[in-house]
Amino acid sequence: MATTSERSVDLSAANRTPIAPAKPNGRLSLVTVSGPTMVKLGLEPSEKLTYTIGRQRGQDLQLDDPASRQHAMLVCDQETTWPQWYLIDTKSKNGTQLNGVQLEADRRYPVRAGDLVQIAHWTFRFTDPASPESEKTIVRMVDDSGAPAGTISEIGHDAGSNLAHQRLSLLIECAKAIHQAEDEQSLAKAVIEAAIVGTGFPNAAMLRPMGEDNSIDVVCARGATLSNVENPQISSSLVKRAQTGKPYRMTHGDTVSSLYHSVQSLGIDEALCVPIILSGMTTGILYLDSRGESAYNDKHAADSADFAVCIAQLAAMAMANLMRRDLEVREAMMQAELNATGEAQRLILPLRRAVVGAFEYIGENRPGRTVSGDFLDIVPLDRHRVAVSLGDVSGKGMVASVLMTVSVGFLRAALQQYGDPGMAVSALNEYLYPRCDSGRFLTLWTAVIDAEKQEMVYTDAGHGYAFRFDDYMSRQQLNEGTGLPVGVVADSSYQSLRIKFQPGHRLFVISDGIVEQMPANSAQRKHQFGESAACEILCSAPTASCDHVEALFAALEEHVGAPQLDDDATALVLQYAS
Repeated sequence: MATTSERSVDLSAANRTPIAPAKPNGRLSLVTVSGPTMVKLGLEPSEKLTYTIGRQRGQDLQLDDPASRQHAMLVCDQETTWPQWYLIDTKSKNGTQLNGVQLEADRRYPVRAGDLVQIAHWTFRFTDPASPESEKTIVRMVDDSGAPAGTISEIGHDAGSNLAHQRLSLLIECAKAIHQAEDEQSLAKAVIEAAIVGTGFPNAAMLRPMGEDNSIDVVCARGATLSNVENPQISSSLVKRAQTGKPYRMTHGDTVSSLYHSVQSLGIDEALCVPIILSGMTTGILYLDSRGESAYNDKHAADSADFAVCIAQLAAMAMANLMRRDLEVREAMMQAELNATGEAQRLILPLRRAVVGAFEYIGENRPGRTVSGDFLDIVPLDRHRVAVSLGDVSGKGMVASVLMTVSVGFLRAALQQYGDPGMAVSALNEYLYPRCDSGRFLTLWTAVIDAEKQEMVYTDAGHGYAFRFDDYMSRQQLNEGTGLPVGVVADSSYQSLRIKFQPGHRLFVISDGIVEQMPANSAQRKHQFGESAACEILCSAPTASCDHVEALFAALEEHVGAPQLDDDATALVLQYAS
């Protein structure tokens, strides 16, 4: 029985719209193009941000393949302009391919609707379930699976090796046109024009692999029966067989006339369907048929199929370059955006080591990625007083970075205005609360230290990792007070606590990115660095000239086993200037 799309549109190249990136809601679907079983995985960032793919029970997408227990992961980053999904190969035995490109293990690759993924024996395509029909070109697929044996025959394996001498120059010109293509549309146009000239078929189209609903996207089409009709029809049997990775030819015979929705009723005497294969994955299909010819044309000889196979091979190489270039551009744009944001962040951080009034400090921030959700600020209020702040915005990425930047500027102004940490943090909460999305907040520890009074007034807003060390290196944790993170409750009022801070005392403040940092080795992932280990480093190097922060990060890198940290990490040591 025929499967018909709800609507059809003009297939001409001028009316094609390229596949758009994922819509702002970030919803995607991972659907099977080919494989041992037909499976589908819906990606819903509002419900879940990490999906696993593998053989083990409990995987979000379970693939019965013995090669790897866990093949890959899909992770959503909600800190970008809109939710962005990333594909990560989790050291699978046979690797993961995105658009024909072999992925490096444990590295994030951005994905979008239209991308093809090969995992084990499966090929998947990302689709956008919210995409309007106007963004697709759909053709009607005729179910002719009941055709008698012999109607469809596989083209010989040596196809492409017996081109007639007179077609060699044409093939060279075709190759030149194909490899000059700058995008998918221009590549498809060059492919089908070359195929029509070289084979003599009047109708040609470049297709994307068939979807599970038996419909198919047309990248570009040429010929009256494909590009200029209201409801074009293509043989589903032919496309499905070619989608397995082998080229096929269809010819008509006397028995075909008895078929329901027969090939003869479509006016097709002959058709070719050739897969465009990239790294063992069918990424497209070259389709040609004879509709519109007055009678069976014997010019469609065996070398027509040979020529079509060669054109498909050239198209695959050109498509590999386009896909690789597209992936590189995506990564470069993402990295450039992150680098620009990271550079802007570094401009607002204080000097790593300096003397401010009566105090000297060493402070450092290391982002888990290029940008950080942590912040550190040192603000001189007058000759005797200095304000110190260390905060951590929930989440990661650019949204956290922007919230961090806004918080630093507002808090600095509030501390200069009030001179009291509790009042300044209360004002910051009043400002941030209506501007924070659900689940967005800021943990913060801030203090004003007065050298003349030899005291410290501090407020802890859900941070907890601040310590005062005395002359004997005994420590007091400075985590009393209101305790609620900033931006959680609209009318939170933060109180200040007052303690002594005399010459010989030291202030040590760190972020949870230091305390909770875990080894890169998966077998040791449960062992956090811990606050005690951080404090012991400060005690083990008591001399004023020692760079305690440098020693702390060196120990942290040794614990992690790699210079790249999992989370943003910030540390500050402040004492009276010697």
